Amino acid sequence: MSADQSRRMVWGDAAINDVDRMVEELKAALHRNGVQLPSLSSDVVPTRGEYLVELGRIPHSTAAALVAVLNQAASVAPAVVDSDLTEHQA
Repeated sequence: MSADQSRRMVWGDAAINDVDRMVEELKAALHRNGVQLPSLSSDVVPTRGEYLVELGRIPHSTAAALVAVLNQAASVAPAVVDSDLTEHQA
């Protein structure tokens, strides 16, 4: 049995499809901004009832590009405050 089949048996297709869809959306958003994370994938083992997105190891140049994109986004959009993050993690 593959890892994907195992996680689908335990967590169900809806949860798996949701995290896989999020990974694809993140890849597309990063690509639109010129950033590629080669190891970006969904983690096969959930943590605290939630699947994780594996960002992976990246070269310094990719990290610099990601910082630039995030800084640019922060300059045009309101910042996310800690209380917003904890609401999503609850």
